[in-house]
Amino acid sequence: MVEVAVLIGLQASGKTTFYRQVLAATHAHVSKDAFPNARRPQRRQLSLIDEALAARRNVAVDNTNPSAEEWRPIIDAARSYRLRQPRLIDGFDALFVVRFAGAGFAVSPLIEQE
Repeated sequence: MVEVAVLIGLQASGKTTFYRQVLAATHAHVSKDAFPNARRPQRRQLSLIDEALAARRNVAVDNTNPSAEEWRPIIDAARSYRLRQPRLIDGFDALFVVRFAGAGFAVSPLIEQE
């Protein structure tokens, strides 16, 4: 199944480093930083996400994504390809939250909301 990883965090919090160390081999990288002069960066980002998903490629969206208003269009794009947030009931052994921790990353289990 194709997936969209939405990296969320403050500037310089390690999102791009996490992408490079963990996701680069399996996910296309989409970041508004790659097109700073774009007139409509959100539209450009969604276009790149759509292209990758249409080609059945995993995508990592690497922006601060500080609010639901920022990530909602990304989630909507993923859902248009029948993607949604994974849940344990989908057959995963575990789901995780990744946070920057000093020189590395802290990985902790995701607690599902009922």
